Amino acid sequence: MNGFMISTVYNSNTQRHSLLCLLSAMMLSISNASAQTLPQESLLGQICYGDGDEQKISADTAIWLARMIDGETYGHPTEVEANTMLWAIAQLSAVRKTKRNLTWKLDKLAQLYSQPINHKWTRSGRKCKRYYAKDFDGKIPGNCSKKKVKRRENNRSKPWNELAPIARQSVLKFAKGDSINPAIGVQGWYASGLWYRRDKKNINAREHKLFHSKIDNNVFYTRTKSPATNNWDGFEVTIVAADSFCPMIIDLPSKQGSD
Repeated sequence: MNGFMISTVYNSNTQRHSLLCLLSAMMLSISNASAQTLPQESLLGQICYGDGDEQKISADTAIWLARMIDGETYGHPTEVEANTMLWAIAQLSAVRKTKRNLTWKLDKLAQLYSQPINHKWTRSGRKCKRYYAKDFDGKIPGNCSKKKVKRRENNRSKPWNELAPIARQSVLKFAKGDSINPAIGVQGWYASGLWYRRDKKNINAREHKLFHSKIDNNVFYTRTKSPATNNWDGFEVTIVAADSFCPMIIDLPSKQGSD
């Protein structure tokens, strides 16, 4: 191969590599741009429950889920932790919807479950407002400290584009049905220190909570009773894209005996 041919091949490979890098950068830019703006509701899918019920994922649901992840992780989530939190809340909603008068719609459930975005723990919320009354002159407990209530109020009002990029991207992937459930049956989480303190007092066992996994600073758990979600197979909660339908639920009659 002469020098001209070698130079031509080299230049061709260099151009191909440059083009691939440019395309990759463009795709990343498009992905980041789409994650910067609040998602269009028409692009979001729905949650499908094993009993045949469905729940549309709204834009409002998406932003509260992202605020939950951002708040729970102090703005520094990992993809694994964010995805596990999303599936935990979805699976918790499946259990709560079977019980009377319990909140189970995802936008409200995320706010109820996650203390960093729970209105009850803000300055005007039920848990803390007594300590901010004009006639209160005692000591404010740690859970209602000025620093913590201010952070919760800030978490609750954060616009979509100020939330952690991984939180936004994980929610979009989850809401479009592109996320794989990494923690079948998981119902929630505790900060790891709190989980182990509860364990020493046998509280987790009494509440039928079973260790599933530890991710970053949180311990995720399933339930062993009422119902036993540690035995779930993954069909109890699924998510489909906006242009797809939930799986058809077919109840097969049990076989009473041979013919």
